[in-house]
Amino acid sequence: MKTKVFQGLLIIDGKQLEACICATSRHRVSMLTGLSVSYLADYWTITGNKEQIEAARMEPDTVLVRKLNSQGPYKAITI
Repeated sequence: MKTKVFQGLLIIDGKQLEACICATSRHRVSMLTGLSVSYLADYWTITGNKEQIEAARMEPDTVLVRKLNSQGPYKAITI
């Protein structure tokens, strides 16, 4: 199945984090993040950002995050 890179915001421990995930569907992203599919459809997008695509494709089915508006690297987390 073809993968896509989804991106959106997560709030963890009161901090807003920029997140990206390489997955086959919103349903898979929902399973990884605990967010509803309808929430993802409303607030997350399929990204065209080359940095996010590169990072997420290196670690499929992994939630990658970094501080909002940061230029730092993405780090894998488990939710």
